Amino acid sequence: MHKQTFPAYDMATGADIHIVNDPVAPYKSVTNLNTITVDANGDTINNKWFSVVVWGVANKTGEVSHLMCNLPIGSYNTETTAVSDALGYSVYTIPAQFRGVGFLMGRFTVNKATNVWTYNSGVGYQDLRGFIPNATAG
Repeated sequence: MHKQTFPAYDMATGADIHIVNDPVAPYKSVTNLNTITVDANGDTINNKWFSVVVWGVANKTGEVSHLMCNLPIGSYNTETTAVSDALGYSVYTIPAQFRGVGFLMGRFTVNKATNVWTYNSGVGYQDLRGFIPNATAG
């Protein structure tokens, strides 16, 4: 494998992220995660704790690389159960067409109450760099 660079993304300046398993429009491109209102099954995430898995697609130098996000398949009532992912709702899958260029970055556990997000960076983040997607689930 050849080393590739992966750019820094700042959604505040217009960078986008692709919601891979959006229940209405797969690979939906958004510039604000606040637009997420449902999980991958179409169930509301308002006033719930849940985790999103962020991963990247590194293309060769000079080509566009992409930031991707997997929605969970469920949510929790408490931060503790969401962080432990007691029911295995987090989705770590990288679709086949991105194998070899896709890599896991992190799992972020958050709460969304209307338009206010709560994130505890102490326990709410799991570094996934270096993990194989199917080896980290649950």
